[in-house]
Parts: sequence; structure tokens; C-alpha cells
Amino acid sequence: IATGWSGYQRTPNPTTVYTFQTAGPPETGSFAYQQIANTSSTGGGGVRQDITGCTIGATYTIAGWMRGNSTNSTVTVKVSPTASTTWSTAVNLNPPQTYTGASWTNFSGTVTATSTSMTLWLDGQTGSTALNKAECFDAVTVTCVGAPLPPSAPISCSST
Repeated sequence: IATGWSGYQRTPNPTTVYTFQTAGPPETGSFAYQQIANTSSTGGGGVRQDITGCTIGATYTIAGWMRGNSTNSTVTVKVSPTASTTWSTAVNLNPPQTYTGASWTNFSGTVTATSTSMTLWLDGQTGSTALNKAECFDAVTVTCVGAPLPPSAPISCSST
């Protein structure tokens, strides 16, 4: 996960803190991952980042690793098919990518771009009254897997 993320909060507005951790998960063998700590007992939030240079109508795969730090932590990956700073514009990947639990799990889903920029949302939510639930993401990639076909030219027929 690269730098350049912006934090966001969803109602009921927890205090969301995101950090880069230096002890990478064993599944990916990397040295850093994104951690989102919801310091409120309810609500959610996370980080978002714009993806630029997209092809309108192209299909993109969003993949990586995610986990909560307890059985009460839920992590979700969504995308706004057009760049946005508003969580309500985020849509589920196909298939939806949500996980509740404390183990690292792989995720992968697709989205079709409707603009030349999309927004990737890495979201966490705690479902417990305990504070400081954390959600973690690692090795997130965005890959174009299918550009739209160009429109075909009309075929003219003539008879002689």
C-alpha cells in the first residue's frame, strides 16, 4: 500500500487513525501494511485514494489482503467508479469484498470504470463496545483486466 491516502469517517463518526505498520503479515512477506484504528466503540471509517488514468468502460480487479484485529472487526473494500470524496458513492466490488474476523484473508473483486478516475475505499467498522478495534490492509493492487472493445464500423453491403 502506497502513501497518499486520505482518512475519512462515517457516522456515527469515530475518531479514525490510520498508520503504516512495519511488521508485515506473513501471507505477503511485505514489510508494511495499512492499519485503521477506530477509537470509538461504534461506527466506521478508513482511508481512500484516487486511482487515475482509468479507461471508461474498462474492468479493473482490486485485490490484496485484509483482516480485523478481533472477531468484532469488519473490513470492506469498495470503489467509487467515478472519483469521489463521499463514502455514499462507494459501490461493492463484484463479488462484494467484506470480511469479519482476525485472520489475514485474501480478497479480489472487479469494478467497471465510469470515469477516468475512481476512488478506492479501504473501510473498517467495529461491531463491539470495546474501543480501538483495528482493521488492516496489505498488498492492495489495481489491475485493468478488460478494456472495452471499440465500436465496430457499420458493415455495408452492395449488390451488383
